Amino acid sequence: MEHTEQLMDIHKRLEFGKLKPFPLVSASRQLERKGTLVELQVEQKLLGKIKVKKTSLYVFVFTDYVIIAKKKNK
Repeated sequence: MEHTEQLMDIHKRLEFGKLKPFPLVSASRQLERKGTLVELQVEQKLLGKIKVKKTSLYVFVFTDYVIIAKKKNK
């Protein structure tokens, strides 16, 4: 029962925007891990200058899916 409540809580916090909502709550699905990752985008400009862009992402790893999300700007 605790796993179902955890999935329902995660589902309520996710916004899918224009995408079709994903049915997250399932009896066979469990959350394995969750946490923050940083995506680094490195771009080399002219004259050898390097531009690095950091994006903070949040990852949910389930038994059968991985969801990568980012915080919504308010």
